[in-house]
Amino acid sequence: MTRQNVTINHTDAYDTTTSVDDRLSQLRDVNESLIMAALRAQTAADQTERLLLEVSRVSGLDDLTHLANRALMFDRFAQAAAMASRHNTRLGVVFLDIDHFSQINETFGHAVGDEVLRRVASSLLRNTRGADTVSRHGGDEFLILLTDLDDLDALPPITAKITKALRTPLVIDGFTIHLSASVGISAFPDDGRELLTLIGLADVAMYHAKRRGFGGVVFHSDISRDEESPARLTPEPDWHALSEIDLPDDSDLSHLPPLQAANEQLLLTALTAQSRIEEVEGEQRRQTDFMGVLAHELRNPLGPMRNVAAILPMIFPGNPALTRLQLVIERQVTHMTRLLDDLLDVSRISTGKLRLMTALVNLVDVVTSSALACQPTIEARHHTLTLNLGVPTAMIVGDPIRLTQIITNLIDNAAKYTPDNGAIGLRLESDDTYVKITVSDNGIGIAEEAQARIFGLFEQEARAAGFSKAGLGIGLSIVRDLVNAHGGSIVARSAGVGHGSAFILTLPLDKA
Repeated sequence: MTRQNVTINHTDAYDTTTSVDDRLSQLRDVNESLIMAALRAQTAADQTERLLLEVSRVSGLDDLTHLANRALMFDRFAQAAAMASRHNTRLGVVFLDIDHFSQINETFGHAVGDEVLRRVASSLLRNTRGADTVSRHGGDEFLILLTDLDDLDALPPITAKITKALRTPLVIDGFTIHLSASVGISAFPDDGRELLTLIGLADVAMYHAKRRGFGGVVFHSDISRDEESPARLTPEPDWHALSEIDLPDDSDLSHLPPLQAANEQLLLTALTAQSRIEEVEGEQRRQTDFMGVLAHELRNPLGPMRNVAAILPMIFPGNPALTRLQLVIERQVTHMTRLLDDLLDVSRISTGKLRLMTALVNLVDVVTSSALACQPTIEARHHTLTLNLGVPTAMIVGDPIRLTQIITNLIDNAAKYTPDNGAIGLRLESDDTYVKITVSDNGIGIAEEAQARIFGLFEQEARAAGFSKAGLGIGLSIVRDLVNAHGGSIVARSAGVGHGSAFILTLPLDKA
């Protein structure tokens, strides 16, 4: 009974006796559906753009405290320093460290510790001026950029207000917590003109404040006059003077003021570099996570678009214009799907979530099926693809889906960067240990300086990006990571611009 109903409905829908008005009504419905799908896709694109702008804005803030992060602080300093130089004013860089913060975490737990940091951030914002910038430098350390100072006499009242406010007891989850903070201060341009230098000097001053007693404030300019402190740290130690000091072999070099200055400078440089590395790695992780979320969200509109394309020939059979439209939609949806899948793979690889479903695989079969899958791309560009399979079998242990992805990416890459009517070759050869696959083309080639970085994420030679607009510069990066996951290696070879290229993939054979 169900089959009869379907047949009757199908027949009625396309019966030759159907009126012209009915067909026009159907056409209007289809057009309306296409327009609505286009509007939804545009809405999704607009939402994505707004999300990207929001992420760009928020990326200047610390995740926990919502204070400016280091990158934003450097940007604010550059602007403030230019203004101070123009108007002959000064800037203050305040380095603030919460005393005994590790004990707070150990005693009350990290959740309470995080809340303490948020309360400290709020207090700093309340007790500084609107033109000043407060940032979280890392852990329990904060930086404050004080701007538009006519002279340095304005600094002590501001820092006194800040430290007094921090001494107000905090009540969190029923616990009463007493805080103090040690503060070091440097000034622009008196102590230096670069923010890294000023941060380092303020950091040294802060440690002098801790040695005096917790909760103190020390100006870097006062360190050299402190009888209990070592000699003043200079931004650039006098290395020439150090080289001229004549010392016996068993001398205690640490007592020499110039050498102590050099050691402190080296320590500050190392700490700053390590902190910067951790910050960059954190930003990369956040960007990778965002790409994964974005790829998932952008995949949602593709399903309805693919469905609309599939039903077009069912509604209007035999219409060549709609057939061409269907092919265009399906081709673009497939292209978008591959781009988004690549973004998801980048996210999985970067976060260590990529899993290989390995089995014993004949790589010859993988190469053959990959070549067939790429045939539409080859034909669209009027290329010639030649396979040279030197062996009937090449058994390896690998993930057949990911191996197919590797080969198709390499063939597509060759097709993409080869002018129409080009020649692409795929050669497979093996010995007792390894199998080698070479994908070559007579395309635009690779400049010598670009060959070393071609497998980098989002790396695209400017000339290549101009030749082919399709791609994000992530395909070869994914290929490299997938090859590495299979215990193999891949290299790119090219005689230069206009001389084509070759990608040589090597994978270990199964030894069983």
